Amino acid sequence: MEYEISNRLSGVHGSMIRELFKLGASKDIISFGGGNPSAETFPCREIEEIAAKGLGENPVSLLQYGLSEGYTPLRDTMKKYLEKKEGFDFENNELFIVSGGQQCADLTTKALVNEGDVVLTEEPAFVFPKENHQRLHDTLLNSQGYVMVSYNYCPYICELYQEFYIFRVVRPNSMSQTAGSEYEEVIITNYDPRKAYWQLSLESLLNCGSEARYELIHEPERPIKTTN
Repeated sequence: MEYEISNRLSGVHGSMIRELFKLGASKDIISFGGGNPSAETFPCREIEEIAAKGLGENPVSLLQYGLSEGYTPLRDTMKKYLEKKEGFDFENNELFIVSGGQQCADLTTKALVNEGDVVLTEEPAFVFPKENHQRLHDTLLNSQGYVMVSYNYCPYICELYQEFYIFRVVRPNSMSQTAGSEYEEVIITNYDPRKAYWQLSLESLLNCGSEARYELIHEPERPIKTTN
């Protein structure tokens, strides 16, 4: 059966993030990606005990739809903590529980920013402050395995990773509703992916045929790792 796809989705293409997660799922890959902590750090037993206690004492409140602003006892606890720890004033302010940093950024800009407003951010602007980008760089520099990192294109990042191969990639922007919209990113590796076997090649990771264009914009004087 054939389906007629809506105009809004007709230009949607593969996501680099999804391809990175596929690559990171391999047992041979150690992922340093955000939101992908080591499984050994999960407090499985503690969560099991907490879940059992909650379901035993008050199952309806856990299984039923709750308030959109968050679970009230959790909000009350967080208010007390922030009042004591950070000096927040909740007599004239409110607290919402969100599912993650992107939802927080999305709700904040929708509530406070109008079209045409100027917003000042750091560069890079999302997830890490600069000192954490430096820490990640230092960790990857000493990695014994093959490293591949994807960033939104940023001159600071290109300058930081001078010991690595850096490829500039232009891809269709599947998140945009503007026809023909594209975005730029850089793929950074500690080996030459042009000489690597398929699983470590750029063609394998990009997975979008001729719609992605890439070029080498920096080659290190001495490769950190070879694929021979």
